[in-house]
Amino acid sequence: AASAGGLGAHDGVETLIETMAVIVHETGRHDLRFVLVGDGDQRDPVDRLIDELGVRPYVTLAGWVPQDEVHRQIRGADVGLAPDPPGPRSDRATVMKILDYMALGLPVVSFESTEARVSAADAGVFVEEHSPAAFAKAILALIDDGTQCAERGAAGRRRVEEELSWEKQAEAYIGALGELLPPPAHG
Repeated sequence: AASAGGLGAHDGVETLIETMAVIVHETGRHDLRFVLVGDGDQRDPVDRLIDELGVRPYVTLAGWVPQDEVHRQIRGADVGLAPDPPGPRSDRATVMKILDYMALGLPVVSFESTEARVSAADAGVFVEEHSPAAFAKAILALIDDGTQCAERGAAGRRRVEEELSWEKQAEAYIGALGELLPPPAHG
């Protein structure tokens, strides 16, 4: 599983590490690896938490990497993770990592938020209870259901290609600008 983006307090990375601890220590699963791509002010606390919770063998902190490297790092994942906590920020702002996951054909596990649901649509599994145990349960259910995993990943890829790509969005922006701007003067 992969998580890409910042490692700030508002990114939910601590919850992700706690989720890995649930997966390893409470469910006994040792076949998963989390790759966290990004950096930020929570890098050192997250690094310490990885050791405190005994999940170092299951977590890779890739750090800040160029965008093409981000895609290489997460391309091999089975699931994209968006542990951003619910709240005004996640309800109003598009979480770019969700779109990156979808562009790569990865299904998404996210905590419930208005914008995550709008962005990911059928590519997403949305966890209502904000807890590591609930997030772990959703990740494992998706990973263990290969058909659902593939269908959600394909749905996300289609959504990016057919609705969310820049080419498709540019048409909408041009249409909106055409409605806002006065017609050109002829003369």
